[in-house]
Amino acid sequence: EDALRRGVWDEGEAEWRMRDEPTDNAAEWPGVTVEGGRVTRLDWLLFIAGGVPLTGTIPAEIGALDGLTKLDLSGNEICGQLPPEMGRLTSLAELHLNHNCLEGPLPAELGDLASLTHLYLQKNNFAGEVPSTLANLTNVRCLSLYDNNFSTDVPTKAIFGKEAQQYIGTLGPRLVGRSVPEPPPATKVVVDLKPVTCSIEEVHQSLSGGSRVLSRQTFTVYKPVYGNKCAERASFLCKKK
Repeated sequence: EDALRRGVWDEGEAEWRMRDEPTDNAAEWPGVTVEGGRVTRLDWLLFIAGGVPLTGTIPAEIGALDGLTKLDLSGNEICGQLPPEMGRLTSLAELHLNHNCLEGPLPAELGDLASLTHLYLQKNNFAGEVPSTLANLTNVRCLSLYDNNFSTDVPTKAIFGKEAQQYIGTLGPRLVGRSVPEPPPATKVVVDLKPVTCSIEEVHQSLSGGSRVLSRQTFTVYKPVYGNKCAERASFLCKKK
């Protein structure tokens, strides 16, 4: 913070230098963009800072900068874990934290950054699984996670566009230790063929619903007899004589 408050761009020397006295006016801080009284961008790359790296950790208070659209702290010496309060930066479109000393697991709250299009976290010491909540980042077009210690497989280089979206899609909730339930066993039907005497008249009436008599001759057919409850729903053309 002191480096931000004291830094100033020297137009004549075309370089950053440190003021004798710090200022509390954020609009005068190097790499800070203020619009409508709100901080909308923080670009504190190492080369912008004149070779003076930021150190320490990212404070939880960063979540109060809810108007921030770009946060670029790449190429510094920032350490510690990302605070879950970063999930409150819902206007954030670009997050560049690459080439630092950040560590620990990524907070699941990163999945709340619905406006995010650029996510650069490579060359840190992040560990653990990449949270499945990152599958919510459906607007991400640039993604870089390599050179960390994730237990989840990550791309070995920065990926873009459709490829980034395909990888994001693989991060959704996974079924771990669950098996797909077996379908219920098919109902077994026992069929026994028994002779039944029917008249053609009865057969004709059953098929057509009519009453016309074709013949009074009788013959023998075999009807299935069901050995379970399915028999209750069976319909027969003939009635037993």
